[in-house]
Amino acid sequence: VQPAPRTVSLPVSKRRGSSSRATSAKRVGFHLVVSNPGRRRRSLPPPASAPIPPPFPPHTRPTRVICRPPLPPATSAELLRQQVAAAGPVHPVSPPPDPSTPVPRLGAVQPVLGLQLASAQFSWTHKLGKRMFKNTFQSGFLSILYSLGTKPLQIWDKEVVDGHIKRPQDEDIKSNVLEIVGTNVQSTYITCPADPAATLGIKLPFLALVVKNLKKYFTFEVQVLDDKNVRRRFRASNFQSVTRVKPYICTMPLKLDDGWNNIQLNLTDLTKRAYGTNYVETLRVQVHANCRLRRVYFSDRLYSEEELPAEFKLYLPIQKS
Repeated sequence: VQPAPRTVSLPVSKRRGSSSRATSAKRVGFHLVVSNPGRRRRSLPPPASAPIPPPFPPHTRPTRVICRPPLPPATSAELLRQQVAAAGPVHPVSPPPDPSTPVPRLGAVQPVLGLQLASAQFSWTHKLGKRMFKNTFQSGFLSILYSLGTKPLQIWDKEVVDGHIKRPQDEDIKSNVLEIVGTNVQSTYITCPADPAATLGIKLPFLALVVKNLKKYFTFEVQVLDDKNVRRRFRASNFQSVTRVKPYICTMPLKLDDGWNNIQLNLTDLTKRAYGTNYVETLRVQVHANCRLRRVYFSDRLYSEEELPAEFKLYLPIQKS
């Protein structure tokens, strides 16, 4: 037997903005329908077949997107400057494109440009800078330092740490010489050419140094270029006893006599014996402390003391008895 439907009146407290009439509730069977004539009908919850989706977890909530106006398209010249600034100061493989020609978008050009710059940065060959004696007729003798000149270090650069570079008068030859003295041989030196990006470009194969032994640590080095387009360095020092050959530097022992010495290096023979390549030209000469220099020069062959010109000879004063 089904129960008869009946009407139940439920008093509801008066809310702000609601009607003064009581809300009536009708119970029909087992369903409760609430109606309020003075307010809008409330939305009923969805049926059980369509459950309410849970809220977004904190880590999956959608992020806020900020919309900005698009940037004006960059010109080809501006695009080229951006690429060069982002790549860094490296030597380009090919000449830069003409700024007047249209350039594709940055996203399409960047991979190709990066590949070219990477190949230039890790290249084993070297591009020579300004060659000082490129247009000089090189035959016989070519001097790059003379202590009696007006400016003996005109094409040289000097570095002094805890030492000095002076031009005193030597007591043996009674003449002005260039003195390089320092507590550390690596931190006090002179180098030629003065511009670090430039090279000498001297093709004469013999290097000679007129140097005085101060009975202290002394070293000098010369940088050459071979036919493999590789830079090699030869370093001679009086505090080493063994010759060591590495891929880019060869260190050799140096024995000096008391007083003044005339050191001569056959760069062609050294390059051939150390690396099995051919000598092309000299790029740089660097003389470290501690020594006194009279002259540094190149020659086309090995000259004896009698064959040297008068200005290249070292004269000792006559001792009076």
